[in-house]
Amino acid sequence: MEIVKNWTTVELIDFLNSYKSIARDRSQSNKDHSVMLAVREELTKRQPIIGWSYTL
Repeated sequence: MEIVKNWTTVELIDFLNSYKSIARDRSQSNKDHSVMLAVREELTKRQPIIGWSYTL
């Protein structure tokens, strides 16, 4: 996703942290899953160790 390339690293981490907290609600988690994958991929490119720490 092109939009996540414009996010700062802090915004990527914040999104992944908030995604973890809403992942318990399956209906919401399915909608945001593709965004989460793009965010994690972008974070892994920028900060590999931090990106790898977020499991799918």
